[in-house]
Amino acid sequence: MGGVIAGGDERLVQLDAILTQRFGVERARLDEIRREAALARLPYAQALAAAGVCTEEDLASVLAEAIGGVVLDLAAGAFDAEAVALLSEADARRFLMIPVAHGPSGQSLRVAFANPLDEEAVVAVEAAAELPVECSVAVATDVLDAINREYRRRETKVVFRPAPKPVEANRLPLPVEPPSEPAPELVDASITAPARRLDGEASLELRHEALLLALIERGLVTRADYLEALKRLLGREG
Repeated sequence: MGGVIAGGDERLVQLDAILTQRFGVERARLDEIRREAALARLPYAQALAAAGVCTEEDLASVLAEAIGGVVLDLAAGAFDAEAVALLSEADARRFLMIPVAHGPSGQSLRVAFANPLDEEAVVAVEAAAELPVECSVAVATDVLDAINREYRRRETKVVFRPAPKPVEANRLPLPVEPPSEPAPELVDASITAPARRLDGEASLELRHEALLLALIERGLVTRADYLEALKRLLGREG
């Protein structure tokens, strides 16, 4: 099985030995990086990369050697959606890890870690999945990219539209009524936004005169009719 973490201190000692031998990093410098990582609440593996001890790719290779596991190319293969769902996105981001697939028997869970030496991370995913964890390593940037991609995919919902009901052989579908339109006499295409502003700014007398003019031009009333109606109203007031 790919490197189940146990005895984290021994693995850290092994990692430091590899870093010292392969990259010439002094033990005092590694101790300093570990202290700074603890103060910043940053995983040791990420702190090593941030300190420029080695590249993310080299660090992933070193970590895989330290746990006796492998480095996974997260962009190359498909993820098991059910496996991914066993871990919350919040925990995946907190520990920079993502489930990849169930083991062959379904009794374990393979997880890609940016830092498989983080025992808290391993305990968290084992508690969430209620399965023993097979630890693999992936480059930290690749883990973050996979989290962004896979959890966004889980949130995408497919909406199924019901199929139209079949039409019975002896019945025709009801005709579709076109949307009703206002009666032509109620719509005046000449009314535009500037015209509406003029209507609001004009005096009451001017608006009445304009209305009378429009009615006369349409042949709906004559000026004589208007004067006769006005005379009747004035007589009623008198």
